[in-house]
Amino acid sequence: MRSLQYYLSTAFCGSIFMLLTLQLTAQSANKNALKAFEQAKASIKAGQLDEAEKTLIKTIELDHHWAEPQIMLGAIYFEKKDWIKSKQCFESVLQEDSLADPIIHFKLAEIAWKQENYSLVVSRINLFLKEDRIKPDIKAKAEKYLRDAEFLKSSVPEYATTIERLPA
Repeated sequence: MRSLQYYLSTAFCGSIFMLLTLQLTAQSANKNALKAFEQAKASIKAGQLDEAEKTLIKTIELDHHWAEPQIMLGAIYFEKKDWIKSKQCFESVLQEDSLADPIIHFKLAEIAWKQENYSLVVSRINLFLKEDRIKPDIKAKAEKYLRDAEFLKSSVPEYATTIERLPA
């Protein structure tokens, strides 16, 4: 649980909860969606990821254009190592709004890394690094992913397995 809270506060540079706090009423006119989303946030804080997942799915059904619940659901799936569902959530946000929070490209790069799709890692990280509001520690991690992915995508396959994987 600590890692999800850490992920939400650091990997998103605090942007999810800041956005939710500052712009919550502007994000959805659906009062039921707002209420469900607040319940999901409370579930996450209580360490109840399964309950938060169910509530976020309900929130998205009530307002499928609202990005924050999909981002948070993608984060939960990422925490659960369900790369396919996590990727679907993040890509859904980008389909709705191509200018969505650039950290989504970073998370999609991490998913591509887990799936050993190094060409996609390079593409996603390059999109992410175009942004100028990146925290230094996240930028350093992204640059390491980029260097390693560029090496792995161009290296001989038997040498690729000798590279130590980045920590989760």
